[in-house]
Amino acid sequence: MAGHNAAYSFFGAPAQLLVPDNANVAVIKTCLYEPIVNRSYSDMAQHYHTAILAARPRHPTDKAKVEACVGIIERWRVGRLRNPTFYNLAERNDAIAEWLAKLNDGPVLRQYGRTRRQPFKEIDAPNLKPLPGEPWVHSECRRYEIE
Repeated sequence: MAGHNAAYSFFGAPAQLLVPDNANVAVIKTCLYEPIVNRSYSDMAQHYHTAILAARPRHPTDKAKVEACVGIIERWRVGRLRNPTFYNLAERNDAIAEWLAKLNDGPVLRQYGRTRRQPFKEIDAPNLKPLPGEPWVHSECRRYEIE
């Protein structure tokens, strides 16, 4: 769920809908109509006022486009960052952030003559809700009985 916090801070807004696959981390019991979502995942979604709609079991088409895009981005990132030597995680993260800025600001949508960032700013950004004052922090409460 730290990935959600990082993504939301990158975009400057939370998603309105999350569609997790049926991993045990997010979904406890899969069901077509009423999937049972992990409590901490549900708390995180409630903090950001986000709805959760789990992908249907055994329906890979529900997430095919997302998985394809993740695969493309991952190959590009690994391909461009495989040769440099990084001495700590901060250096690697800086290199990834620099590459990501080039990716989003470069003219890649040839049929439209636009960058990836332009449609986001024109279409998505005006419709996004603001982030809460603080990012969501995972907490767990337990009751212990003292004998």
